[in-house]
Amino acid sequence: MTSLLLLALGLFGGSPDSLAPTAAVVDFQARGVSPEETQILADRFRAELSQLDAFRLLERERMDQVLVEQGFQETGCTSTECAVQTGRILGVRRMIAGSVAHIGNTWSVSAREIDVETGEIGRSAVVDMKEPVDVVLTKGMGQLARKLVGATPKPQEAKATGLVEAMTNLAATLPRVVTPDSLGLPLPPPPDSGLLPVVAPVVEPPLVGQPFQVVLGVVAIPPARTVTGFAIDVGWGTIDHLRGFQVGILNQVDSSSRGIQAGAGNFSEKQIGIQAGVVNSARNCGCIQAGLLNIAGPLRGIQAGAVNLSGETQGLQFGLVNVWKKQGESRLFPFVGGWY
Repeated sequence: MTSLLLLALGLFGGSPDSLAPTAAVVDFQARGVSPEETQILADRFRAELSQLDAFRLLERERMDQVLVEQGFQETGCTSTECAVQTGRILGVRRMIAGSVAHIGNTWSVSAREIDVETGEIGRSAVVDMKEPVDVVLTKGMGQLARKLVGATPKPQEAKATGLVEAMTNLAATLPRVVTPDSLGLPLPPPPDSGLLPVVAPVVEPPLVGQPFQVVLGVVAIPPARTVTGFAIDVGWGTIDHLRGFQVGILNQVDSSSRGIQAGAGNFSEKQIGIQAGVVNSARNCGCIQAGLLNIAGPLRGIQAGAVNLSGETQGLQFGLVNVWKKQGESRLFPFVGGWY
């Protein structure tokens, strides 16, 4: 039982891109700033980063506990090499390091993503602000987190000079929407024209895609990113949106799937329907998963297999090993786990 659980957790940590990588945030380096202020800003950055779902962050308390158990001293650990060593002890795939600097009237906060396996620096971000420290705390650290993961700024941060511009900026932040300009409608009059603008409604076009697709190896015929019918994957088939059926050896949907995935491996960012195969993985699952290993982020449905792993659970698990979260706490139970 113990070996099976360790195997399942190892697969969970190294799951495909449909699940966010595990990560931990080390203490930020202070430059011209007190340690207390640096710690407060780093804690706020950690909280902002956790809300973006780009990483599965290790809690600070758990991180400290593991390091103490291993006899590792994190204090003063600001170099890339030290961050990599810390990440290997913690068993995470990414480490997030950063710094806080204050010179003159300018605050400069930075963060960088480090691959624990290779030691390479991936994405990085810097935010400079000539504001009081409380503004850096409440706004700057959120901006830094979003810049690091490449997230779109929140709609309320858009600066609009008029009603039409505000509507257009808001529409630009929403997925798969059409703005008045893209609909071919007349552009709004200039602000100083004295004319009242006519605001066109923001509409979401129906999902249009190929009714049928075949993948040979990794070559899709036809090469469509949306399938609204039937997809057969003789190899590894990857699409953005699925409305229908995807069957084959390895099936992957990068965005949303509403239908049935059936194959040796089924991977989806957001699955509504059924996944049936040897390995099933969905970052957000409102579905039924049936296979040897079932992995889900938030689970709203049923998992049935030898090993079932999920995040926050509103459903049931049936298997030899069931691991789930309830109100932020991880739980393990054989045979039946989770609940509504």
